[in-house]
Amino acid sequence: MTAAAFNFLGIPVGFFASRSIPGIEYGSMYVSMAAGIAIFVALAAKRLKGKVGAIKALFVLNAAFVSFALWHVYSLYYGQRVIPFQAAKLGALVAAMLAPGILTGVTAVGIHIGAGVVQYLSYPLVVRHSLQTDEPWALLAFWLAAVLILLNRLRARQTELEMARAQAETESRQRLADAFLEIRDLMNTPVQSIELAATLLLKDSPGQKEILDRLMQSCELLNDLNLDLKRRHVSWGEDATKES
Repeated sequence: MTAAAFNFLGIPVGFFASRSIPGIEYGSMYVSMAAGIAIFVALAAKRLKGKVGAIKALFVLNAAFVSFALWHVYSLYYGQRVIPFQAAKLGALVAAMLAPGILTGVTAVGIHIGAGVVQYLSYPLVVRHSLQTDEPWALLAFWLAAVLILLNRLRARQTELEMARAQAETESRQRLADAFLEIRDLMNTPVQSIELAATLLLKDSPGQKEILDRLMQSCELLNDLNLDLKRRHVSWGEDATKES
């Protein structure tokens, strides 16, 4: 949506910048603006929500419409005292900062810069000399800068996602540890009651010693489980602290 907004809000700047060029036609600019508005409205209406492929395709299509408009503008720069391809360079940087994926970003940047390079090479030699610019090397330098910006931005986003995932895993582990601790606490009173009852029964009914011994052994197993849960809770708590 932001890229589309740059389209229909930035093209009017092209109107102002190209107002002194004889024979300028604004048809391609109107087409680009209309495409940007249509893309913006489609996304704002959330009709493409969840359709990642379609959204990426629209991002590239928006870049293509912008380059289409700029191509027609720059085709009239013959003999004009202007510096062409500045908007194409800006478009490449904007695409790098907004692209939703690496392939989408590289494609959009390539459209902006590639169109400029091809158009510059299509100029007659006398026109290229009269422009007195560092093209097409300046365009290629912006292409490299845009790609590096894109890669760095996506890498930073990936790092943030990994940190968020690690934080979520830590919190989940801590909740599980707290649940085990609650289970351990709930086990204490019943086990103690059983042990006390078994001890009293052993005094009153010595003949039931074998059965009561088995009951006491079961209580000991529950106590061991209780201690194990406590150790696990401490261990997980330390791990969560380290990860945090």
